[in-house]
Amino acid sequence: MVQVNILDAMSNPEYFTDIIKRYAQVGEKLIIYMDVNGTILWDDTIMCLGQEEVLLSTMFGCIEVRPWASFAFAWDTQRTVRLELGKPKTLKQLVHDLANGDMRFYRSFWSSASCVRLLSELAAFGETRWTSSHGPDQPPLSPEGFSDLFCSYMEEMERQVVSQGMTASWFKCLAMLREGGHSVVIQSFGMDTHRVVRNSVDNERKVLHIAVNIELWSERDTKMFAEQFLPADSAKRSSKATTAPGQCLPSSLWGSWHGPLDWSCCREEELRRC
Repeated sequence: MVQVNILDAMSNPEYFTDIIKRYAQVGEKLIIYMDVNGTILWDDTIMCLGQEEVLLSTMFGCIEVRPWASFAFAWDTQRTVRLELGKPKTLKQLVHDLANGDMRFYRSFWSSASCVRLLSELAAFGETRWTSSHGPDQPPLSPEGFSDLFCSYMEEMERQVVSQGMTASWFKCLAMLREGGHSVVIQSFGMDTHRVVRNSVDNERKVLHIAVNIELWSERDTKMFAEQFLPADSAKRSSKATTAPGQCLPSSLWGSWHGPLDWSCCREEELRRC
């Protein structure tokens, strides 16, 4: 398992392929498992996070606060979170702790102004550094440095002409896997795998979708799941993912496709069993 960073995937078209080549052995048949949100996609439909919000969240996942002493940190009316000396905490986890399950707060937090403000307030209690930063010779990350880097990443995102918010490195990786006759499984707890499939293959009906525990989903998730299979524009779609009586809807939780000649996993009777 390799933890990847969409910031690198966004700036380097060879990012995914370089990782695979580093660990794969010559002659192996590969099955690549990939997450969707924050890996292939810049946004997150189920969390109502756009490109800017996902970028900020991803950056905060790579930055940690290192307290000079144990202290209690409070943010507006949210609960107080205690940070301990010798126990660095990523800023993304700190935001989770401050939200304490309040998803409205969590979603609304992700703006550049809120992130810069959090960095500024934490500066009085400790250092904020990249999680990969080691040694005293590396300077702490300042609010101004964070803001400048965020703007640079946003400019890079705007320069990339990529379908539906997907990184160029994903399409490069998929082409390599197809050429080698390998397989790929995409997985998500969200609702965006079908969007990835739709923009990555010529015929989405040749891709097996599997839904997991759909009977436990919320009404909102079930509704969003069904709606994504409605044809948005039949002129632009190679096929319509509709459902005949007796069939089940494909799922957006898992999408699996194989090389250009290997579609045996997508038989109609398998779709009916999902």
